[in-house]
Amino acid sequence: MLRIFLAPIFETGESWQQIAGTLRAKGYALSFREGHLVVLDDRDRALCTGSDLGVPMAAISARIGRPCVVARADGHAGDLRPV
Repeated sequence: MLRIFLAPIFETGESWQQIAGTLRAKGYALSFREGHLVVLDDRDRALCTGSDLGVPMAAISARIGRPCVVARADGHAGDLRPV
């Protein structure tokens, strides 16, 4: 069900900020953990990766460019750099 609901956001987003904003409007968040694109729920728990949705980060990056990620203090996760 998540694939049907979320994959189109990743497939049609024109920028990383747009993808993150659309996810946020639906109650989700975008993050990067251990080098993977991760969708988080409202409690900051990982639900799935882009690959799980059939839209790997490499495919999105090839279409709209690489995301600019700011690492978190733990060094294992990061978030999109604010515009």
